[in-house]
Amino acid sequence: MHRSAGDSLYAPAMPVGSLPFLMLGIDTGGTYTDAVLLREMDGATEILATAKALTTRHDLALGIGAAVATVIEGVIPESIGLVSMSTTLATNAIVEAQGGRVCLVSVGFAASELERAGLPEVLGSDPSISIGGGHTSHGDESAPLDLDSLDELLDRHLPHPDELSGFAVVAQFAVRNPSHELAVRDHLRHRFDVPVTCSHELTANLNGPKRAVTSVLNARLIGLITDLIEATRTLLADRSITAPLMVVRGDGSLISAATAATRPVETILSGPAASVVGARHLTGAVDAVVSDIGGTTTDVAILVNGEPRLRAEGAVVGGHETMVEAVDIRTVGLGGDSEVWQDDSGKVTQLRLGPRRVVPVSLLAMQYPDLVGPALHRQLNDNTPRWLSGCFAQLARGVPSIAGRSEIAVRLIESLTDGPRALRDIVSTKRHEVVLDSLVSEGVVLRSGFTPTDACHVLGVHHAFDADAACAAARLLARVQGKRGTPLATSESELSLRVFDLVVERSAEVVLAAALERDGFSRGLERHELIRAGLDGHSGLVRASVSLGASLVGLGASAATYYPDVGECLGALVVLPEHAGVANAIGAVVGRVRIVRSAAITRKKNGTFNAHVGGTVSAFDDLEHAAQHVESELRLEAVRRAAESGADEVEITVERADNVAIVEGAELFVDSEITVTAAGRPHLFRRSGGFEAS
Repeated sequence: MHRSAGDSLYAPAMPVGSLPFLMLGIDTGGTYTDAVLLREMDGATEILATAKALTTRHDLALGIGAAVATVIEGVIPESIGLVSMSTTLATNAIVEAQGGRVCLVSVGFAASELERAGLPEVLGSDPSISIGGGHTSHGDESAPLDLDSLDELLDRHLPHPDELSGFAVVAQFAVRNPSHELAVRDHLRHRFDVPVTCSHELTANLNGPKRAVTSVLNARLIGLITDLIEATRTLLADRSITAPLMVVRGDGSLISAATAATRPVETILSGPAASVVGARHLTGAVDAVVSDIGGTTTDVAILVNGEPRLRAEGAVVGGHETMVEAVDIRTVGLGGDSEVWQDDSGKVTQLRLGPRRVVPVSLLAMQYPDLVGPALHRQLNDNTPRWLSGCFAQLARGVPSIAGRSEIAVRLIESLTDGPRALRDIVSTKRHEVVLDSLVSEGVVLRSGFTPTDACHVLGVHHAFDADAACAAARLLARVQGKRGTPLATSESELSLRVFDLVVERSAEVVLAAALERDGFSRGLERHELIRAGLDGHSGLVRASVSLGASLVGLGASAATYYPDVGECLGALVVLPEHAGVANAIGAVVGRVRIVRSAAITRKKNGTFNAHVGGTVSAFDDLEHAAQHVESELRLEAVRRAAESGADEVEITVERADNVAIVEGAELFVDSEITVTAAGRPHLFRRSGGFEAS
């Protein structure tokens, strides 16, 4: 762990009333959990202490506790006025199809409509019930709500309701009239003691099937996020920290922990969003490409006019299209823990990186020196290069159940109960490796192998783990023979330099891809031979030049290692801010609460205008009166929700878009959408009578 500290904050004689405000930021990444302590005085912030701890995936609170304990050592708990965290939990749970068992209740939809949105893949084996009801686009009831059949279907499809962790409810045109969703919600709450998610509460946009997907994911995540929040609150309470707890949303704004517990789907892409906010705070950049290289992934986003660019269509996570407003992030499996492997699919054997994450051999050797080091040296003494040399496996968390598993899977699990084992000692055939990889995908087993982190230890760039083990693993991989019968490299240093260059090349490619897409070019153009020629400064009958037209902000613990070379490759100015390694944790605590509420106005055939806001439909004779009503209601709701999310004084902005069509040369009103945004910094809490967000 790393820690740096300030001065007077650690003097216990200072009275509580005179303490400056401290803010504690936390980020749980795929490899590391970061914590940072900041002081806010007169509108300026100062970073006082930072820390890193390994993320404990089986219990995230352990890693959080370790990092937090380091940065608050000697700090008066009463001086901490705000705690905020970003987390990968929701994103990882969706990608890995984890979470609670839920039931979807759809109202007024045909099965084919929901199937087109990919709901069967999202639901998996979870039950789905469809009943009659729904509304028209004007908010009028299109069919009566059939609550009688709901009870019959619930009894038929839920023989074991105690196994259910929540319901998701979606009704046709509920954003124009939510009465049917609300009636189903109340009915379910009367029968079952589990959370119920209504689609209209998550988004004001049309497209019922996508709202259904978003609602199912939200219902499934509630238990996971609630457990994380409660565990975090407990460890804070154990340290006498009573400040409000906030959570970063996918758009980089903050919400109270209580709000996050009911709307956890809004925290997908929380970590990458926090990194963009942190980059803006650390550098003051207005227009820039922000690239955060972590242990597992590289996340690239764009800053435009000082704000992160959002994905208008909604976040896509794990292949599922949602209606969650989130930062437009390009994520690839490229990081310090990316697996280095040999690709024999082409004419010549190539070294490849990722996308699979493995535990660096140097880290595993540091954790298990009596097991890993001797195994590596035994393999080095075997002069014949062998399959899976330098690779290991370990159980991810405890000993899993073996019920229903294949004989091979049982044997593999049992072989790992006493600690890590060399793969070539427990995997004898390709079939064994296939079974092992299925256990890895399930989260039961972790693989370990040579990574860029190990390469940096060989090159003397990093020193945190076991460099001798890294050198041994590099030597084993270097002498593996390719398709032409020659070793992959002549030495561990040559191999490690090639891995280093691969990280630089892939990082430049990812950054360029995000920039090209932002400029409107099609995906994949970054691999075009003319683009590559431009990067190389080709000069002949044709001269080609390609460079990045904005500064490149490099974040992550290893950004300073790779990004000077990445910037040179792209012809870009590289900004490597101090504390770049904990930018996510900084972004988690310096962000603002931002509540966006939208509502629509439609026009009926009789000429009246329907205002769809606040769960009701109100009729007006003219558009302007309808718009005034909608804006007033949205202002009240946005301010209320901002206060619930812990905001202090808020700024209000209003946008209105009137959609018209030209029919026979005349304008025809289609609808109007009004959006109100309330934004402000969260309250800072003093024990002596301050506000505390719940």
